[in-house]
Amino acid sequence: MVKSKDSRESKSPTKVEVQGGFWSQIDKLNEFADWAMLRMGPGPRFIKFNQNINLNKGSLLFIILGLMIYYNNFTFEMWMYLAMHSCYGILWYSKDLIFPDKAH
Repeated sequence: MVKSKDSRESKSPTKVEVQGGFWSQIDKLNEFADWAMLRMGPGPRFIKFNQNINLNKGSLLFIILGLMIYYNNFTFEMWMYLAMHSCYGILWYSKDLIFPDKAH
């Protein structure tokens, strides 16, 4: 495991040193994404990363329905969009309840 500057552990795989160029830029982007998703912000973590994902996917039903009401758009296409995304969110959340992530 790689220790970060703020002494939190990162579970990213071991790094392979690359000599400049395109792949070094990809490594920098990967480091930034790791920081932004897992270590950004002050203080202790108050919510697990998988709970954040579940909240996002589970709230799609309410967000899309709210947008449909706000824009007064109840066309067939919007109902299909709502059905597809809310079914995906419900199935995602059900998967997490049935098969919880052992890493968290």
